[in-house]
Amino acid sequence: FFVQCVLPSVLMPVVFLGIFIVSINSNNSQESINEFQKVLGGFIETPIGLAAILAITEFLTSMLYIAPTAISRDGQNAIFMKYIPVPYYKQLIYKGIPNVVFGTITSLIVLIFIYVVAKPSLVFLLTALILNLILLILQTLLMELVDLRKPKLEWSTEYAVVKQNMNLLWPFVLNLIEIGIIFIVSIPLSFTNYLITAVILVVLHIIITYFVNRYMCNNQDKLFDKVS
Repeated sequence: FFVQCVLPSVLMPVVFLGIFIVSINSNNSQESINEFQKVLGGFIETPIGLAAILAITEFLTSMLYIAPTAISRDGQNAIFMKYIPVPYYKQLIYKGIPNVVFGTITSLIVLIFIYVVAKPSLVFLLTALILNLILLILQTLLMELVDLRKPKLEWSTEYAVVKQNMNLLWPFVLNLIEIGIIFIVSIPLSFTNYLITAVILVVLHIIITYFVNRYMCNNQDKLFDKVS
């Protein structure tokens, strides 16, 4: 399960970071490297630069299949969720925590990559991390809703849960929509400070997350109708 659902999202930025560091150090002098970092750093700390980082992280976390298979991974044992003395809503929150944890690890690796490459300010990196966390929480809730809509409970191996599950197309679709929203907000504000873009994105996604969370809480019994 770890290899299929977690490793691709965490490993890819590590591989890219290693390749980039080896490449840039073998082909350039220290002076040219410093100049490259200075130019790139000036681009990164902009609304478009912030949007690009968020888009990269969104793409990588779409390979996390923890939330989209939160119910399906239990298979026929998922029926026990209806009998344990824990509200459905709380069970969904607990099942989403690993997705948020590993997604945060992926975000940190991406930000370390950005720091090595462009040396942006710590304030910028912290801003990107907070935004990534908010986006990740929303992504996790939406993916759990997708799995509840059509859970794959009949399977013989966990391989089938991941490789033969059409629900796993939805993370890419929803993340493409999310990336589109990020750039729609960022491009008109490209002449402003990145913090303005960050505040708008934070407020927008907190509002969306609030309504998604409220929907899950108010309709938890109905959402679990297909878990049987």
